[in-house]
Amino acid sequence: LNKKECIIYLDRVDNQVKINGIRIELDEVSKYIEEINGIIQSHTIKIENSLVSFYTKNNHILNNENEQEYIFNKMKQFLPEYMLPTKIIHVKEFKLNSSSKVDNKFLLEIYNKIIDDENNKCIELIDNELIHDKNINLIIDCLIEITMLEKDFLLKNINTELKFIGIDSIKIIQLQTLLNKRKYSIS
Repeated sequence: LNKKECIIYLDRVDNQVKINGIRIELDEVSKYIEEINGIIQSHTIKIENSLVSFYTKNNHILNNENEQEYIFNKMKQFLPEYMLPTKIIHVKEFKLNSSSKVDNKFLLEIYNKIIDDENNKCIELIDNELIHDKNINLIIDCLIEITMLEKDFLLKNINTELKFIGIDSIKIIQLQTLLNKRKYSIS
């Protein structure tokens, strides 16, 4: 309450987010990652319309090339699909902010750097192979028209499942209809 006895809503005090209309408790996702043998600490954040989990590990227990895939497969055993992160990123340690909480801005910077690196690789691939494929360009143009997403965002997430960037079954039908109007068919 303020001085005039009016209620002022500041923000949620928990870590619950809404993705594709479903509420998800971020700490619950992190808790399941921390239960995996070799994980020391985990922190999950919402970036755009998806979950991204970060973790620290015990190198003596968990140390292999495919550990993100291993973690993801373990999570699939316990969590419904809508609670699975689209990306799992190892960090050496969690940086804390001035309130002694995990610094989400720092994690976002790490994520953006990784995505930029992946994006550059994808753009090289697109520049060298796909950009000359009129079918790929047509699909991307149609997705932009249907979703209003930026081309850079679509290219950045070219390897992401469509549902994780907000493209649902309705948008797929719209894409199919738009492509059919342009004399292309997809199945």
